[in-house]
Amino acid sequence: MRLFIISGKSGTGKNELAKMIAKYYDTKGEKSIITEYSKYVKVMAREALNWDGSRATKPRKFLQDMGQVFRETLGYDVFIKRMQEDIMVYEKYYNNIIISDARLKGELTLKKVKNPNCYTIHLTSNIENKSTLDETNHITETGLDNFNLIDYQLDSSDLNKLKREIENILEVIKWI
Repeated sequence: MRLFIISGKSGTGKNELAKMIAKYYDTKGEKSIITEYSKYVKVMAREALNWDGSRATKPRKFLQDMGQVFRETLGYDVFIKRMQEDIMVYEKYYNNIIISDARLKGELTLKKVKNPNCYTIHLTSNIENKSTLDETNHITETGLDNFNLIDYQLDSSDLNKLKREIENILEVIKWI
């Protein structure tokens, strides 16, 4: 089982990269699943705000604040522990698990020690983000600033170039 953990600030294309990785392995006959640390917060936001889950109406500040309440109430590693449990189930069914939204150091290093087939990818982009100043300064946007323990650093400003780069990386990974 391969584990991919994708990080980056809002709007850098984390979900697009996750889809590229899944599609690459799908063409090889392998099953992949894309998951998120934030999925439990998003479910609660859908319930609390009657949010439809669309990106256009995403209540980013609410999601950030609710995530912080989770961490303060249940512990900093609440989402990490939950993801570890999810992975134990997913690995029974999937060849590749892709986590598309690591935002904090602990999330990025999940299972890295226990799983040599864990690959971390950090995305940057020069495309302007539409987040507010409050949202941009939140820990989930700044938590990985100056963090260098990443396997691959990629720029997602050009999605065609990103696709070629990730396919080259995945070709190398299959030999590791």
